[in-house]
Amino acid sequence: MSDLDQSLESEGLDTLFRALYSELKRLARAQRRAVGGEPGTASIVHEAWARLARSQRDGGYDRQHFLALAARVMRQVVVDHARTRARVKRGGLWKREALDGDLAGVDREAAEILAIDQALNRLADRDPEMVRLVELKFFAGLSELEIAEIMQLSTRTVRRRWQQSVDHLQRELRS
Repeated sequence: MSDLDQSLESEGLDTLFRALYSELKRLARAQRRAVGGEPGTASIVHEAWARLARSQRDGGYDRQHFLALAARVMRQVVVDHARTRARVKRGGLWKREALDGDLAGVDREAAEILAIDQALNRLADRDPEMVRLVELKFFAGLSELEIAEIMQLSTRTVRRRWQQSVDHLQRELRS
């Protein structure tokens, strides 16, 4: 365990957030690239932080586990924003606008985010380990070695399970 991990584990969530803020921003940027659109990078990071702080558990965090947890929460933030956009499209906030090209793109983007989330939720019922791997690799941007350490698997197994996850999600999204 590194000195950073030891100090983070002993001092808790606030220390982790400050020490890993730039990495959290990197994760948020990766999420925005993956799904596009709103919310902004800082909004994702700060909303994820607020959710993590509300559900804080007692210590025991190291860098990798914290980033994995943050990636899961950031995924939830992005999906919640997509749900809000979809609700607005259906008139949920009583805002009426003509549907032009820009709004059609936002609607399509929100639908794609929700479809990915639903596919991951269905996969979670069958194989939660695959979903965790997707969150660690795709959403948290961790390396195969880091994922192998967290999940206590070989890197070869991580690589194989990643490919299975991708194949499964592609089939789900096509249907």
